[in-house]
Amino acid sequence: MSTGKPRCKICGSENVVAKIEGEYYCAVCGMQLVLDHSRVIVENYEKKFLKP
Repeated sequence: MSTGKPRCKICGSENVVAKIEGEYYCAVCGMQLVLDHSRVIVENYEKKFLKP
């Protein structure tokens, strides 16, 4: 079990700025994770409410 500083789950950086669903992320990886999730939400809303 590691007792050092938390590391980013994706890139391993020690510059952790966010804890998302129990996992640590640096600014770059955390931002990408949030943007990808937001994009999926918007696409699902488009499919559901903006049907042609």
